[in-house]
Amino acid sequence: MKLHSIRSLIMTLMFSASVLTLLLVAVGSWQWNQQLKFAELSHFSDELREHATDLTFLTAEYTVTKSERSKQQWFSKWSQAENLVSKYSQVEGYASLVMIRLLIIDLKEAAELSFGQNDSSYAAKLHNSTNLLAINQRLLAHTRLFQKTIEDQERATSAFYSNTLWAGLLFGWFIPIGLLFWVKHYIRQPIAQLAADARRFGRGELGAPVRPVSTVELSGLADSLEKMRVSLADNMVSIEKYSSLAAENEKAKLAAESLLQQIKRTQVELMKTEKMSSLGVLVGGVAHELNNPLMGVLNYVTYVEKAMSDKDSKSKNILIKAEVELARLQKIVKNMLQFGRQETTENTYFDILPVLTLVLDLVHPDLKRFNIQTEVDAPMELPQVFGEPNKLEQVVLNLVVNARDALNEMPALEHPKITFRIAVQESELVLEICDNGCGIPDAIKSKIFDPFFTTKEVGKGTGLGLAVSTQLMADMHGRLLVSPTHEGACFQMILQCQAA
Repeated sequence: MKLHSIRSLIMTLMFSASVLTLLLVAVGSWQWNQQLKFAELSHFSDELREHATDLTFLTAEYTVTKSERSKQQWFSKWSQAENLVSKYSQVEGYASLVMIRLLIIDLKEAAELSFGQNDSSYAAKLHNSTNLLAINQRLLAHTRLFQKTIEDQERATSAFYSNTLWAGLLFGWFIPIGLLFWVKHYIRQPIAQLAADARRFGRGELGAPVRPVSTVELSGLADSLEKMRVSLADNMVSIEKYSSLAAENEKAKLAAESLLQQIKRTQVELMKTEKMSSLGVLVGGVAHELNNPLMGVLNYVTYVEKAMSDKDSKSKNILIKAEVELARLQKIVKNMLQFGRQETTENTYFDILPVLTLVLDLVHPDLKRFNIQTEVDAPMELPQVFGEPNKLEQVVLNLVVNARDALNEMPALEHPKITFRIAVQESELVLEICDNGCGIPDAIKSKIFDPFFTTKEVGKGTGLGLAVSTQLMADMHGRLLVSPTHEGACFQMILQCQAA
């Protein structure tokens, strides 16, 4: 057979293969789009079934408890389901989807009838609740039917695609068989000969030249292969040399990167060490200077209190209270010394409520002066927490003072309030102190625990309150965190507690 005939046959076979490929690609694209559609509808049915199930539970909960929270949650969940159905309202061809749209509307009407009749008789309420549950069950049933319809269509589409693919593959076998049959004696042997020479070159045997071929189309390939052999032979030494240099450069680069990372880590550690050392010296010096005159004042008050007669009980009680507050102030100064020296003290188990009560009694006059309300939400029985009462008292006091200052910056706030919430989570007790002020901007949340960082005006804040509180919590094997909240600022004090 002449070369021209072979070329024509190859072109014909290539055209047939292209048409078959385009057909398979078109069918595959259609099947892929269908799969995406079914996946989206399946996800929609899963979400709708979840909403319908939640609505059933909330209906049952409201029937039993009649709580306003259940009612609000029900309408919120219905709104989510209605938005979801509206999103797919343009999808056509599904009778169950039409029923789902109608049932969503009926569901709200039944809910308004069931939730709105507070003064109705028990029988009427029971009837309305039963009707609402029945509509919920119908919604679940049609949701399952819709999902089953989608699954059936998906299986049918997959079967059609599979059959089309198999038919295309069976027809496609004729193309390579015909191609191999006609070009076997004209292309296979020269290519095999060139491949053998190429494998020989790959093994590094570059001495013998490329054997000539009789096929015109492959003679140019043979010439190029011969030039490549000569070039490889000439440059083999250079390649080996460059490979060695590249390996050495890569090792040097990795070593330099490792050294750079080590230097950076060392710089960070040195900066932290220098920062904490300077902070310890400063805090320790300030606390030491405060401690000496404070001890003198405390001794004077104690002396006067003992020297007074029992008849002057009112003045004596005032001195006793002053003595208690001076002693507490002395403990705070000692805590500053401990923070500066990074010393650890012995911790023990104690009740947290007396500490909280003491702080509230202390700050009550100040909070009352600014019309700030307080609210305590705590269980009746609480386990003992692990730590030191004086340190915990200081942390709570620091957080309350910060909350007070934040509320004072909002004079237009009608009902300023500080809330204390206590909860037990396994082996930890969580004390939350929250206010309804302006909150903490996200830009500075990562900096508020840094020493000397403050948002207050110069002279009104030192920036040590949260830093000291964090250290005190660490001394008690606890943590101080910023809790996310919708309004105001909220801090969590997490302490270890005795197992229940």
